[in-house]
Amino acid sequence: LGDHVDFNATTGIYTESVAAVSTHSPIVAWASDGLPVYGPYGYSIAADAGSGVRRMTSGFVLRNGANGTTNLSATGRTTLPAWAARVQGRSATLAANQYGPAVNTTFALGHYIEDFDYLGDLGFTQGTHFDLNEQNVRFCITPQFPGGTWAYFTTIAADATPAFPYTTGRQYFGTPLGGAVTEIVEPVSTSFVGGPHKADASGGVSVDSANGNVTLSWSAIEGGTYRIEAGDLITPWSTVSASTTVAGSDAGSIIEAGGATMRDRRFYRTVRTGVSAFDKTGFPGTIGGSAGGGPNTVTPNTGARGTVVNVVIELDAALTPPLPPANVAVFSVTVAGGGVTVSGISRPSQTLVNATFTIDAGATVSARNVSVRFSSGTGPQRTINGAFTVN
Repeated sequence: LGDHVDFNATTGIYTESVAAVSTHSPIVAWASDGLPVYGPYGYSIAADAGSGVRRMTSGFVLRNGANGTTNLSATGRTTLPAWAARVQGRSATLAANQYGPAVNTTFALGHYIEDFDYLGDLGFTQGTHFDLNEQNVRFCITPQFPGGTWAYFTTIAADATPAFPYTTGRQYFGTPLGGAVTEIVEPVSTSFVGGPHKADASGGVSVDSANGNVTLSWSAIEGGTYRIEAGDLITPWSTVSASTTVAGSDAGSIIEAGGATMRDRRFYRTVRTGVSAFDKTGFPGTIGGSAGGGPNTVTPNTGARGTVVNVVIELDAALTPPLPPANVAVFSVTVAGGGVTVSGISRPSQTLVNATFTIDAGATVSARNVSVRFSSGTGPQRTINGAFTVN
C-alpha cells in the first residue's frame, strides 16, 4: 500500500517496516454505508494533517482483567460485554445454557468476538486513550478528505498482527443503503499498474572487456517468460535464450557469453512469450512463504513413513458446508487410516489451514482422506478425498 511495508526482493516477502511511520494509509475499501476504509495508519491528531502519522488504536481490548475488564479466565464465559449486549438486544448476564466454553488451549481468549470489551464502556475516552469508536471509525482529516470525514481504519497490533475488530465493528456507523458500483465515472489517477498489465521496459547493456561477455538487463514482469534475441544488424535475429523466466522480482537479466568478442556493435531484444499463473508466494501466514496447490488440495500431497511433513490445506470457498469466517479456529485436522498424528494447526486465512503430519514408521502405504473440522467436535467439517498419500 506504500504506507509502512518493506519488500524483500530476495525472498519475495512483505513485512511491516521497522522505520518510523511517515505515510498516511490509502483507502483500501469502501464500506456499504459509504464510508472509506483506510489501512492502519492515520494522522496522530484527527484534525491536524501536520501532526505526524501513527498506527490507529482500536477501542477493543481482551477481557483478561486488565483495564477494568472481566477476567474470563477466572469467571468463565458467563456474561456478554456491554457492546455485544447492545448489538444483540439482550441482557449481559447469560443463562447457564448460554455459557461459552472455558478459556483453554482450544478456545483461547480472543476466540470469540465477545471475548473483547470496548474501552468506552469502561470509563476510557476516545481520542485520549484510543482512536476508534465502537464501530471502528473516527472523524478525521485524511489526504483524500482535507475537510474531514468519518472513516474506518484497519486495526493491527503493535507486532503487525490483525487486531479486533479488523476493519468495521459489528454494526455500521452509517446506513448501508448503497447499491453495487459497476463503473467509475469521475476522473481518477493510476498509482501504478502491476502484474501482467505492467509494461516491459528497456534497461541497460554492459560489457566485460576481459572476456567479451555482454549483460543485458530490462524491466520485466514478475513471472514473465522471455525469448532473448540478438543480431549484428537490426535483422536477422538469432536466439540467445529460448526461455528465460523472471521470478521473485521484476528485474530481468541475462548474460551472452562472448557477445562482444570480435564485434563493434550488437543489437538485443526481448520477446515476452508468456506469464506465469498467479500464486500466493510471499504472503504471510503460510508455511515457508508458500500457499496451497489450489482448492481442495494438500500441499505437499505425499509423505514417507517415519517422516514429519508440514502441509498447507487449501479448501474451496464455493463448496458446502460454507467455510466459517477466518477468525473461527480449526477444531481438528484428521488423516483417515491411522498412523498419522496431526499437530501445529493454524488458520492463516478463510481457505488455508496449516498443519504438521507426523507419519508413523509402520503406517500403511495408501492414499488418505483429510478432514478439517471447525469450532468444536460437532462443528462443520470439510473432507478432501485421497488428498494425502503415505508412501
